[in-house]
Amino acid sequence: MAVECEHRLVGPLRDRLSAYSCVEVVDAALAESDGIATFHQLRHPAGSSLLKPRAEIVREFAAGSWDVIGEVSVKKISYDRLVAKEAEVSILKLDIQGAEMGVLSNSIEGLQRTKSVIVEVTFTPHYENDSGFAELHRLMAQKGFGLYRLSSPYDRGARALYADAVYVREGILQKLIPVNV
Repeated sequence: MAVECEHRLVGPLRDRLSAYSCVEVVDAALAESDGIATFHQLRHPAGSSLLKPRAEIVREFAAGSWDVIGEVSVKKISYDRLVAKEAEVSILKLDIQGAEMGVLSNSIEGLQRTKSVIVEVTFTPHYENDSGFAELHRLMAQKGFGLYRLSSPYDRGARALYADAVYVREGILQKLIPVNV
């Protein structure tokens, strides 16, 4: 399943994945609950979010790319509802522009059936009410996941802005420890 609600990206995503009949594109925002929400569209579509971008973050990205160019209503879907019919989820990849904490903290059944999570983590706040690496790391530990790997942080020559963190169920991580350490 691929979930996308940014209308400038849904069509191209469907086109790109159309050759794979096993992949469903869900036109919605993965969120803390089902419903409708305001979606903040940025000039650079990949930065668009359910959360409003912080004014001070614009200086960290290319000029004009973080300008809010519109607000639209979008359908929201929770992770539990999204994967309700799945017996197991191998990998959940979350890059939902600051809304990760809401999705992860409100998932019960779905996250229990998930083996690993790749989540974009921020080291510098990007959106109003977003959560940084420390908060997400604590939550993932509470949910039974351990940090497996962290990608090289993205920066624009100064501070570290974000990276991808790979979390794996603790039971699986324990099996990865070499016997002769």
